[in-house]
Amino acid sequence: MKKLKLGTILCGLIWAAQGIVELLLGLAIRKLNMLPDRYFAILAGVLMLLWGIVGALLFLGGKKKRGSFEKGGKNGPGIFRRTVACLLAIVMIVGCAFARSVVTNVYSTVDGITGAAETVSVSMSVYVLADDPASSIADASSYVFAYLDGYETGRTLKTIAMLSQETGTEIETIEFATLAELVEGLYQGQCNAIILNSAYVTLLEETEEYLDFSEKTRVLYTAMLEEEIIIAQPAATDAIDGTQVTQQTEPEEEYSISTSPFVLYISGSDTRDYYLSTSRSDVNILMVVNPETKQVLLINTPRDYYISNPVGGGAKDKLTHCGIYGISCSVQALEGLYEVDIRYSAQINFTGVETLVDAIGGIDVYSDEGFYALSTHWIDQGMNHLNGEEALAFARDRYHVSGGDNGRGRHQMAVIQAVIQKVTTGTTIIQNYTGILESISGMFKTDITSEEIGELVKMQLEDMASWSIQSYAVTGTGGSEITYSMPGLYCYVMYPDQEAVDYAAHLIDRVFAGENLTAQDMVIPN
Repeated sequence: MKKLKLGTILCGLIWAAQGIVELLLGLAIRKLNMLPDRYFAILAGVLMLLWGIVGALLFLGGKKKRGSFEKGGKNGPGIFRRTVACLLAIVMIVGCAFARSVVTNVYSTVDGITGAAETVSVSMSVYVLADDPASSIADASSYVFAYLDGYETGRTLKTIAMLSQETGTEIETIEFATLAELVEGLYQGQCNAIILNSAYVTLLEETEEYLDFSEKTRVLYTAMLEEEIIIAQPAATDAIDGTQVTQQTEPEEEYSISTSPFVLYISGSDTRDYYLSTSRSDVNILMVVNPETKQVLLINTPRDYYISNPVGGGAKDKLTHCGIYGISCSVQALEGLYEVDIRYSAQINFTGVETLVDAIGGIDVYSDEGFYALSTHWIDQGMNHLNGEEALAFARDRYHVSGGDNGRGRHQMAVIQAVIQKVTTGTTIIQNYTGILESISGMFKTDITSEEIGELVKMQLEDMASWSIQSYAVTGTGGSEITYSMPGLYCYVMYPDQEAVDYAAHLIDRVFAGENLTAQDMVIPN
């Protein structure tokens, strides 16, 4: 009787554990909310069936066999049946536990890359001359620190407070009106050190006067400031110390991301870190999506476009500089340029592009010409299968391709188009979904909610439809101007071609109206 009781209890515990783990898996999948209802119903049915089969093998009566747990009776299940059932239950427990951990990880990753607020790192550095004797910030307690007046005041004051704490004394500071005066102040000995957002160094080194800034100076100290910047669509903006403060509009009740057209701004950060930080936006693409017609229109805006900077109260600046003040600044600048509402935005850095392309097994892109991308990767004329590093080089090069910035813009859109086609074709999104999300964790951020991402994934899994993708690039003419972010220095800019901008806005309207655009529509009619 004891043997019967112990055996039955053991089998019951194993069977119950299988049911609990299967239930937890089902709840996790339901919480993730990315599996279409009919697929979820099938999965739930299969799990219940397997649980029922194991229960039947463990407990339903059958012809008594010698060696069974029971010492008597006619219909007890034999030890062979119970052994097989227990092994099957254990396999299901392990499999479901593993699947649940994967689903939980996916949920955590999606939750981490979505939301209306992004936390970014701002690098505020102290620069001294390359031959300065100070080896640490403590050695600079008696130095005169200079900073740029009227730019990123909040960040600068935080940095000054941190420097005073590090040196144990209230540091002496002076101000300069322009970036050129600030750097010259360091070069000429008017100050011993300057406090500057590290992102400005790339701006400096784009000018002929300060190409060698990094050679003449070195970083003595860096303060990493964590900031939360609202990236949802703004309705009103106040520019305070270079940080965007936005008010979000209430979404329309009838809006659904799987049925309603929308515009997504894709910002490509020029950093190579495994986290997002404020920096120039070298990629500026509007993705216009109509889920009903399966139409996607990509509109590229050159990084050097000379447009109004919202932070500067409308002062003219290069589009790429807007990224220094947060992605919402770039969003508002593009909304003003095209007179369009941008509902969503997404930011990814260069390392994120590499890992994403590798996660989906590479992409196929067409090149109009053969060239050495970034002087390191040969690209054939015609179709090319590129891994992450090659795809990034293809998208970044502007010196070895026809058209310079315009050529680079075409290649950037080609990479995005190839990624979209890859993840919406066949079973790529099913086979690589976890890897795709993990590959961009920390290097990608979007204000599309996790629920909306789930809605899009379910829509794609439900119909497995192919998408029509067209690309259009606005153009302009080159020139030289002093910009809001580079006071006192002339730098290269591109003056917008208003006809091209107006036509881009016209194409957006057509996608929203449900029209299917063709390659012929990507050329302005005569």
